[in-house]
Amino acid sequence: MLLPKELGQLKHLEKKHVLLPVGADHPFSTIKKKKAPCNRQGGLLKGWNKPEQKGFSVNELWNYQSAIAVGIRCDNLFVLDIDGETANSKVIDLGLGGGADTWTIRRTGEQHYYKRIFLPTKEQINAIPPNSKGKKELHFRVYTKEEKDSREAIEFFGHTPGRQVIVQGQHFSTNGRYTTRIGEEPKNLRPPTVREWNIVLRLARQYAGEKVPPPGLVLKNKTSWKRLAECPICNRNERVVCSISEDRQTISCFHGLTFYPPTGLKKGEVIFGTWAYSKTEERSFGTFSTFVRHRPSSLELLNRRLQISG
Repeated sequence: MLLPKELGQLKHLEKKHVLLPVGADHPFSTIKKKKAPCNRQGGLLKGWNKPEQKGFSVNELWNYQSAIAVGIRCDNLFVLDIDGETANSKVIDLGLGGGADTWTIRRTGEQHYYKRIFLPTKEQINAIPPNSKGKKELHFRVYTKEEKDSREAIEFFGHTPGRQVIVQGQHFSTNGRYTTRIGEEPKNLRPPTVREWNIVLRLARQYAGEKVPPPGLVLKNKTSWKRLAECPICNRNERVVCSISEDRQTISCFHGLTFYPPTGLKKGEVIFGTWAYSKTEERSFGTFSTFVRHRPSSLELLNRRLQISG
């Protein structure tokens, strides 16, 4: 549900930024998250990440019945996405968690999961190192915890129409809400300081050289496979090359510089309670790990029932 008071805080942004109704899933999402821009029927809003897609006004969003949240496209914004307690500690250690307040999106009941949003100046944008496509876009992640069933990271992204960040409304997975504190509202949106931006650029230069194989090459001779808009293994949601079989039982996950699957797994080892590791292989265009959907044994199913009833 969208709330009038919260929507009113976005009024001054609707002319210079692209506001979007949120509440859809990508067609090949394996987990329902409802984090993608939606059309009036609740399906994916086609072309939302194209420059020609105009933003929605606050009044239009209020009357958009299929939306459970509001997103803002990151054409001119920079976002620090902090996921987890170790990520929160790391962002502070890096010098990016303090300073003057800026627009910050938090979630009810989740102290260490939040996003800091900034509005870089033209000079700061010009200083972004070009990525492998020659574009001055930011998108990389720094992992701070890598365990079999738990991964935490700081994700850096911005200056791209290909990403949006949810700023208001319902967090579907937990049935919580996105919130802002006093002093961290949209009106507090600010540019990064010189020191903050220098830290971001230094980190970006470490990750700007990632080489991702062309999707057409990855899926060549794999007619029954589809690219994943967001990989449930490594969370890759940009320059997507991870893929899933048509029966949705097998995933091929790419080992990239900023997104990669857990390593050191034994064959048959289950991660995230769903995917069993099968193999890792070197191909001419990169390294890929294969995971198959785990089928619980009778004993596992019995133990689950006992845990629920107990």
